[in-house]
Order: sequence, then structure tokens, then C-alpha cells
Amino acid sequence: MDDIELKALVSAQIYQATGYLSSQITQEREEAMNFFLGEPFGDEVEGRSRVISRDVMDTIEWVMPALMEIFHGTEDPVKFEPEGPEDEEHVDQATDYVNHIYNKDNQGFLNSYEFIKDALLQKVGIAKTYWDERTKITEETRQGLSAEELALLEDDDEVEILEEEEIPLELDPAQEAAMAEMEAIKAANPNAALPDLPKPVEYKVKLRRTQTIGRVKVEIIAPEHFLIHKGATHRDIYPCGHRVQRTRSELVAMGYDKDFVWSLPTDEDEDDDLTGEGDARFPDEEDNDIRSTRVDEAERPVLITEWYLRVDYDGDGISELRRVVVAGTTGAELMERDGEPEIDVVDDTTWALWSPVLVPHTVWGLSQADLVKDLQLLKSTIWRQMMDNLYLTNNPSPVIVDGQVNIDDLLQREPGKPVRAKAPGMIDWGGAIPFVAQHGFAMIDHCERVREMRTGVSQTQMGVDPDLLHNVTAAASNQAMTAAQQRIKLLARVLAELGFKRIFRNILKIAAKYQDKERVIRLRNNWVPMDPRGWNPEMDMSVMVGLGTGNKTEQLMHLSTILQQQKEGMAAGGAGGMVTWKKIHNTLDEMVKTAGFAGVDKFFDDPDGPEAQQRMAMQAQQQQQSDPAAMMMQVEMAKMQVDMAKLQLDAQKAQAQVAQDREEARMKVEQRREEVAAELTLKEELAAAEMRLEERLARMRLAAQPLRSVA
Repeated sequence: MDDIELKALVSAQIYQATGYLSSQITQEREEAMNFFLGEPFGDEVEGRSRVISRDVMDTIEWVMPALMEIFHGTEDPVKFEPEGPEDEEHVDQATDYVNHIYNKDNQGFLNSYEFIKDALLQKVGIAKTYWDERTKITEETRQGLSAEELALLEDDDEVEILEEEEIPLELDPAQEAAMAEMEAIKAANPNAALPDLPKPVEYKVKLRRTQTIGRVKVEIIAPEHFLIHKGATHRDIYPCGHRVQRTRSELVAMGYDKDFVWSLPTDEDEDDDLTGEGDARFPDEEDNDIRSTRVDEAERPVLITEWYLRVDYDGDGISELRRVVVAGTTGAELMERDGEPEIDVVDDTTWALWSPVLVPHTVWGLSQADLVKDLQLLKSTIWRQMMDNLYLTNNPSPVIVDGQVNIDDLLQREPGKPVRAKAPGMIDWGGAIPFVAQHGFAMIDHCERVREMRTGVSQTQMGVDPDLLHNVTAAASNQAMTAAQQRIKLLARVLAELGFKRIFRNILKIAAKYQDKERVIRLRNNWVPMDPRGWNPEMDMSVMVGLGTGNKTEQLMHLSTILQQQKEGMAAGGAGGMVTWKKIHNTLDEMVKTAGFAGVDKFFDDPDGPEAQQRMAMQAQQQQQSDPAAMMMQVEMAKMQVDMAKLQLDAQKAQAQVAQDREEARMKVEQRREEVAAELTLKEELAAAEMRLEERLARMRLAAQPLRSVA
């Protein structure tokens, strides 16, 4: 597949997705926003009541605190679990690090708030997770630097020295005396190679620091900026995409070529809100189109779409998930980096979508607004009729005799204001409208019960009803409240499975893939190094949100019962090893979290922690010191240690003496050996000398024999 075919495919998919979003889904979301903001229905009549019930807003705002408390009132709403034995040592680190990235590196609370409310109001909450690498450039002036500190800055690859100034320092008396003495020595010895004394100086520099910082980014996408194929489901959301406006300046800063960016269509030709949902968020704002006021060409926005689809782009017969970046409403232009089209193979780590009420086999479920919009319209209609009836009852229409009453007095009615008439009986108030509005309260109560069954938001959650206290037993009230909470807890479980579980898994995968060095973070008042490169990004995850667990009071009661059983087990010797101080610490941790606190560390130390271990050792030592028997035992142990040391010393001395005697004997043997060798050598030399003497005498005798024969 070539680039032209790919661009045509992407353009067709964007067009189909845009057409789908611009139909019924968009209309329902716009209507939900209008209901939430309490906008008029459009059927109001002049002079009649225009009151609007706010059921959509009330329902969503009462569900929000419960869901936010579940996911931000506990330390770990989702937790990693080992996939194999090699993951055991990393699961706790992964859980802590991913929570740190979501809550600290990103605005976790605000992201969760928008993610949840988007779904409750506009059918789906959309979170985008990606690796965001940015270059941060800062300039600063530093002074009072030593030569060593300046050298460190010059060796730093991130630092560029722009200006450098050497500032001499004043000498103290000792330094001045040393300098004067050295000058005198140099003057007396002009030919001598004498070193110069260093003059004390400090440095002032102006520097530019360029840092490339990479972080995992979690961004909540406005529903109207998210495009998706109508056949997508929560199991497979592709093809889909993100439409956003970027200024020309932003695109150039992101690495795109300036000439190419300037050739793209700008906001005069495009509109990022093709559905009109953005306008529904600002109903009271005037349409101030700022496009005509933009005179800086670099600030003109360009409509950019990141489109994700599965396609066999390389022709190997297997479709890959690819990210294609295009410009224009329907992807008229492929974006290019360094002359190459931006077509990347990506992992399924970008999107997380959830809906409050899932509809099988589609990504678009039902929102809380969808569940109560009809009730808001119905209650508003009843309220208007009741208000109209009350108004007409309190302000009846008089029957007058024509020409006998001053009409202006009746048209401008005020309490206590007289009405002029020419004769008594000219005004008849007998045509008063009866008050029947009280019959509407029963219908309003019925609407409230229907809303409670649909959404789980009940009057017991909104406040204590005095009638409920008198007429309903505590058990019945608790049962009703628990039944209503099941709907909210089901929402929480869906949110955890489809929303936060995917977000946190994506964070782990992206951090393990792109983070190229160890990072030190502050965790529980300690600085902890985190390096996800060696972690398994496919680790399992468990959702710490249960169903049917009761309210917090019940949970605390259950935990208190467990704690009491653990105490009894510890008193009985640990119940065969089933109960330890660590198990009791875990129970206390759950109790503290259920009570609404962040963690147990503020109240109880971990028995396996270094502080608790040190304290237990000190207590044991103090206990031994306070016990006389233990003290006598320590004295005896000390004596035994002294005796043992003496024995060891004597043994060492004996070993040293034996070694010394052995060495002396060896030396004597060597000396005697040398003496014997010398004696043998002497004897051999004497024998050799005697032999030489005998040989000489023999030769002399032989030489004397002829002389005797001649005689």
C-alpha cells in the first residue's frame, strides 16, 4: 500500500466517523449538556412558569463524590500482581510508581474528575496516555563559584556558559604577607624559576541549561474531539482518532518543517468543533470568533488528527496497528517529519474508554443523564403547571362591568393598592381558580422513586428524611441504602475495569518502554529509585473495588471483628503461625483506609520495617538489663568470653613457641649440614693434594733412575 492509498483510506474512515458522531450521538450529548446546565427546553410560553428541574445535575453531582472517594480515598485502587515468580519483587514498586505518575506527574484528581464526569454526562469518558518528551530551556546567573564548581558546570553536557567573569577577592593579612614575601624572594633571585602564588578569585557566570525531560502523560479528551468508527466496541475500539487544533508555532516546535506547516490549511478553512458540542458548554457566551483578530501567522491554528487503524501498510499480509497523523477535516494532508510521512507502528497503549451503563457490542453506552433526562422534563412540566396554578390562585382574574372600573388600576396591580370603581359590585372575584397543585406532589415523588431505581441515587444519600427516621426501622433503612449503593458500586467496578485498569496498565507499559534511566521519587517520606526497564509490563492487575461489601460502618465492624480474633490468636501463641504482627498491621491498615485516611504509616509502624525492628531490639536489651537473672547470665557470659580469650591467647603462644623451636631446630640442622659439607669438602681437597704429591714424587723417582744405571 502506498501513501496515496493509505491517505484515501484514512480520509474515508474519518469522514464516516465524523458523520456518525454528527448524528444521533452528538444530538444526545448536546441535549444532555443543556439539561445539565438547566437550559430552557424551547417550549416556554410568555407569561407562564419557566421553572426547570435539575435532575440531571443533581444525579451526577451526587454520584461523583462516591466514585471520587473510591478511587482517591484509598491508596491503591488498582494493584499489580505477579505473572510469574520473577515479578514478585517488582509488583509493589510498579504499583507505587504508576500511582505516583498518575497523581504527581499528572493532575490525577482533576483527570479522574473529568474522566468520570464526561461519562456520566456525555456517555463516554476518554483518557489518552502517551510518552511526552519536551525540551526545557532555562537561563540563570550564578556567582560566587570556585574554580572547581566552574569546572563541573563546564563538564555538564546540559549547560552552556554564555558569559563568564572573574572577580578577584580581597586578601587577608596572612595572604598579603605571603604574597609580599614571594615578591621579595623573586626580586632577590631574578633568575630563579619560582612559582606564582595563586590569587584568590571567584567566578560569575550566565548559563543556559537545556534539559530533555520525558514523562508519561495522561490527558482527558473532550468527547467532541474523539472520533471513532460506529462499529467499534469496548473490546476493540479501532479505528479511532483524536482531532485537535495546533498552532503553526506549536507544530514547528514539535519538529515539523516550517514551510510544510505554512502550506497547511488554517482555521479560516477548518473548525475543530464539527459537532457543535463545544458551543453547548458555553451557552451564555457570545460567539466571539477570534480568527479574524489573529495577525500573527505563527499563531494560526491547524486542524490535526491522529488516526489509529489496523492496516497492512508494509504488504506482509499481516495488519499492524498504526498511527497516522493528518491535517484537515478529512485528512487531506499527511503530516511529514524530516521529509517522511508520519506513519508509525504503535502498541495498544493509548486509549481508555468507559461508559456508566454498558450496551453490549458497542462503545457507546448510556450515561446517567440519559437515564434521567425524561424525568427532568416530566418534573419540570409538573412544576410549571403547579406554579401556574398557584400563581392564578393567588392572582385570580376579576369579572368587571364594562365602563364602571378603572382598567389601569387592575393592569398595574400591587398589594393593598385600591381599584377605582363607579359603583359597588362592579368587580366580581367569584371566578377564582381552585388550587389543585398539591396533587402534583405525588407524581413528583413517583419520579424520584423511578430515578432512585434507575441510578441508585436515593433520598437517604442526599440527606436524612425526618419521616424516614420515624417510620422506617434502622435495618430497613440500611437495607434500602445498601440496595441503592449497589448501582453506584457497579458503576465503580465498570470504571475500574474499563477505565483506571487500562490507564494504569498503559502507564506501566509506556514507562517501561521509553524511560531510559533510573528516576528517584519521594515515596512515603523516603527517596526511592525507580527503574521500570527491568519490570514485566504484562503483569496482572487486580481491581481493589468490590461489590456488596457494605458501607464503611459495616466494613469497620467486620475489620474490628477480625482484629479481635487476631488478638486472641496472638494471646494463644500465634494460632499455629496463622497470626503474626504483620497480619495485625495489615488489618489496621485496612481500618485506617476505610476510616478515610491515606495510610497506616501515620499511626502504626510496619513490624517488618527498620524502625520497628530497632525498637524491638532496644526493648529486648532493656528487658535483659532490668532482669537480675539476665544480668548474671550476661556477667557469666562475659567471664566465659574472657576465659575463652585467654585460652585462645595461650594456644596462640604455644603455637608460636612450637613454631619458633621448629625454626631453631631447622636452622641448627642446616648449620650442621653446612659444617659437614665443609668437612667433606676439606677432606676431598686434602686427598686430592696427597694424590697430586704422590704423583709428583713418582715422576721424580722415575726421572732419577737413568742416572743410577749410568753409574
